[in-house]
Amino acid sequence: MLKINLSTGRRLIVDYDECPESPRDLYGCESRLIVLDCLYRSWGADEMLSAADLACEVKAARRNGCKVFPVYTDGSNLSTSPNFASCICLSAKQIGALIFPKGTKDARKQADWELEALSYWANGLIFAARIEHPEGFEAVTDGSLFGIYADDEESAALCAAEGLDLTESEAEEIRTAIKGA
Repeated sequence: MLKINLSTGRRLIVDYDECPESPRDLYGCESRLIVLDCLYRSWGADEMLSAADLACEVKAARRNGCKVFPVYTDGSNLSTSPNFASCICLSAKQIGALIFPKGTKDARKQADWELEALSYWANGLIFAARIEHPEGFEAVTDGSLFGIYADDEESAALCAAEGLDLTESEAEEIRTAIKGA
């Protein structure tokens, strides 16, 4: 849990989201994620198919003008490329496909964002943030933000500084506190 006391008397609290939803459910992705049925985890996929059925679906989608991206995993993360973190991951395996309807704008960007968010979700890196104002023995919540997909609490705090109803000076105070940490 990360707590940042602000000069206004309020404080930002960032902690793990207790009820994390799949980003595919939360944001209503327009893509279709299909993974192999032999996997030990579904990654929040729409369908799990055999390799032969997956190949047929990909072929049909391409024939219909859909944008199709392969989905790779290194065991804990998803990507449209077998190259993770700018280096070749020798153990990356193609596990499925991400299919976007014909005419989808910025499909590559959407695919990369969606798989990154799914990786955070699958690894439990979903945070919630709230702004509290102390009142006597209890704190009153002035605002909250859930479903922040981030590497750590500090990154989630930076997202919260942009997404919560804060004054510009409070947001700057949070950014300064994180940079100084």
